[in-house]
Amino acid sequence: GEGSQCVNCHMPGQYFMGVDYRRDHSMRIPRPDLSDKLGTPNACTQCHTDKSNKWAASHTEKWYGKASRFHFGETMFLAANNDTSAVPLLIEILSDGNSSALVKATATHYLNNFVNEETQKANRDLLTDKDALVRREAVRNFIPKDAEDLETTLFPLLDDPTLMVRMEVTSKLSVFKSNEVDSISSKKLNAAIKEYIKANEYSADFVASRHNLGNIYSNTGETEKAIENYKEAIRIDNQFFPSKINLAMLYNRIGNNEEAEKLLLEVTESHPEMGDTYYSLGLLQAEMGKYDESLVSLQQAAKLLPERARIWFNLYSLYIYKKMIAEAERALNKCLVLDPKNTEFLYAKIEFLLGLGREKDAVGVAKKILDYFPETPDRNSLNEFIQKYGS
Repeated sequence: GEGSQCVNCHMPGQYFMGVDYRRDHSMRIPRPDLSDKLGTPNACTQCHTDKSNKWAASHTEKWYGKASRFHFGETMFLAANNDTSAVPLLIEILSDGNSSALVKATATHYLNNFVNEETQKANRDLLTDKDALVRREAVRNFIPKDAEDLETTLFPLLDDPTLMVRMEVTSKLSVFKSNEVDSISSKKLNAAIKEYIKANEYSADFVASRHNLGNIYSNTGETEKAIENYKEAIRIDNQFFPSKINLAMLYNRIGNNEEAEKLLLEVTESHPEMGDTYYSLGLLQAEMGKYDESLVSLQQAAKLLPERARIWFNLYSLYIYKKMIAEAERALNKCLVLDPKNTEFLYAKIEFLLGLGREKDAVGVAKKILDYFPETPDRNSLNEFIQKYGS
């Protein structure tokens, strides 16, 4: 039968775009036991369409014993769901010399879901990995400490032998102006930018290439070319929201806020789950003086991203402006629950309480600042404040 053919179990295929049948590019052992757990397909039930994953798993267990080998897909599943327990497992994959380039690159990609000192250190080490796929993902993830760190770390990678790595490096370094680096680096960067533009112009009938061109021209200050390419990306695919968002940011930068707002509203309509877009829209509307609209947008952003303290602080400021005192206090308290040692939030709470004549409550906040930061330069003034109002 069909199951006796090795490829049908170990290299299962599927149709793409309705007509293009492709087989998997790996040679793996079917794991129906993981299908219910991870939501992944398996070769068994692709053939036995009337059977369940549990049925297939029970037969493979009967024939070969219970699967005990940890599959990298379990790590990727945890990482994709932002489960922090994935971090040591990702690093284990990256340090395993037997991991394939594709698996290592995927693990590198997911490191970016957990940005901290440990993952950034691991990512830096991967910038010189032997596999180009891994190096590319490491460049994408790289977060420099400052401009000098960006320059010293990534400029050497402009000599990477693989174009896809050089493309990622060029995208990151294109924020530098010619007069911000030495003449040799400037020439090398200009040559890399020309290579980047040429590569994307070759495939400029694809939305991603137009988007890339918009980004590079935006970084190099060629505003009209950036706008032209973002617009062309949107013309090719009106649902491609990254170009709409980037074009909106560019419009905002040059003072065309009406067009920027229009684009961000389109994105919120087509992708109502994107809290960051509501946040950007709310800030833009506040800048435009549309405070009622801004309030609605920021409230939606806070609903979608409730753990983002900065959104709550922007809401607090807007509530204060609109004299919505109870709402302002709730928003500020939320900020301090999320980030209790943030001095900006703490001092805002003191100012807020003093404005209401609640000096004793403000003293409690001042004491917290001294508890958190006993060596703060403001300690004398805070102590004087506590002595004045604490009795």
